[in-house]
Amino acid sequence: SGHRSHQTGLDADIWFRMANRPISKWEQDAPKEWALIDEPSYKMLPGRFGPQQLTLLRLAASKPEVARIFVNPVIKSAVCQQAGSEPWVAKLRPWVGHFSHFHVRLRCPVGSPDCEPQAPIPPGNGCGEELASWLKDKPQLPKVSGINKRPELPARCGN
Repeated sequence: SGHRSHQTGLDADIWFRMANRPISKWEQDAPKEWALIDEPSYKMLPGRFGPQQLTLLRLAASKPEVARIFVNPVIKSAVCQQAGSEPWVAKLRPWVGHFSHFHVRLRCPVGSPDCEPQAPIPPGNGCGEELASWLKDKPQLPKVSGINKRPELPARCGN
């Protein structure tokens, strides 16, 4: 995707869309077609978030290698309503965008001195005041040009 965070090998995006075949290039380029959330109204689209998506998040967040998962605040709210008492819910952190996918951040591998670990997740499940502020403020992605421009990598990553 060209996102700087994805250049470290510790980040991956996982689509919420369930399919019995790979997602085509056209589908990848049309994320609004598969969005779970209506961006302007900041509301969940009917029938887009169900047991399969909840299970997918549960499976990912339950892995010890996963440090945290970034999801849209509306999705975090739906998870809090359905599974708020489960311990893995704390790993889900609200973040702008993420209308059709979630972002997984892995822990630093053992013996990687250059890897900077994430700050610890705050106590609690993240379903309280912090989430309420995200839902109240309805933050949107900034309009950016040059999004497909590849970030410059450190010299040690070169050929």
